Amino acid sequence: MLQIPLTNDPSQVFSIDLNGIVYDLAILYNTREGVWTLNISSSDLTINGISLVTGANLILQHPSLLDSLFLINLSEDLEDPTSTTLAEQFALVTLSADEIQELLV
Repeated sequence: MLQIPLTNDPSQVFSIDLNGIVYDLAILYNTREGVWTLNISSSDLTINGISLVTGANLILQHPSLLDSLFLINLSEDLEDPTSTTLAEQFALVTLSADEIQELLV
């Protein structure tokens, strides 16, 4: 499991090496809609506007990008992040296929 660093900055742009591939990430807060979104790109693929919500593999429709990407709420509630809670209450993690299988056993 790899954790991707998060802040409450409404316009986070950075590169990160995940499993030997460098990805460019933009994590943005849409004040009009009240949601965080993720843009992710590599040399092969760009995906824009992924809503950062809990309870789902955020890139399930794009398996060639990463095995999985989950936003996990670390508090006891089930709410999605607000403009002020992303960095404190949530973790953005990627899991390999093997790690997902271990969790299912």
